Order: sequence, then structure tokens, then C-alpha cells
Amino acid sequence: KESLSKLKEDLEITSSVSFEGHQKTLIGYYRTSDALLATSEYEGFSMAILEAAYTGLPIISTDVGIASEIGATIVSPDPKIFADEISKPFFKQSYRIPDYIFTDKQKYLDIYRKNIEAALPQ
Repeated sequence: KESLSKLKEDLEITSSVSFEGHQKTLIGYYRTSDALLATSEYEGFSMAILEAAYTGLPIISTDVGIASEIGATIVSPDPKIFADEISKPFFKQSYRIPDYIFTDKQKYLDIYRKNIEAALPQ
């Protein structure tokens, strides 16, 4: 946190960036944000992506967790490419929130297994 705080000062973005710490619920953050940036190289599922989709928040993500299944804008995990992509306008009208996540345990487990296998070293 200390190095990130210094970086935000160096970049002169202190009024735009805050570190909130652990929160029980994030719904207020999703509803007042411009977008969710999911920069992970690996995710098993990603509740953050699902929660953001439920609030209609635009999602820009690497191809992890359920990002592609839900309809997020998928970008490269390479930091330069990711930075270039998020500087472009992006608009998502709606997401495909898959019902099977909650209603069909086997399909959910199959997707979860696929994501874990994709994260394993080749």
C-alpha cells in the first residue's frame, strides 16, 4: 500500500484513487464506478466480475474466471496492451449472466475446473 500511495502522489492522481481496505459489501462501489478493471492473470471464478455484471458496470478483463462467458470486454494481460485497451472508449449494454452458475452444479463445476486447469503451468 505504501508504494502504491507514493505512486499515486507521483502521478498526481491522489483525488482519483483511494485504498478502501476490506469491505463486507461492494455494491455501492460498483454502482458509483465507471468500470471494473479485472487485471488478474489467473482467476478460479471471480465473484467481482459476477457482482459487477449484476450491477451493469462495464467490465474490462483479462480472459479469466467467467469474464468471457459473462460478456466482459476481454483484453491482453500484457500491461502495455491492457493500458492501451482501457484508454479506448468501451460500452457494454448488457451481460449474459449465466443461470447455470446457480442452478446446475455440474456445469458450474465443469467451468470452474476448466478455469483452474487453464491456470496450471503447461
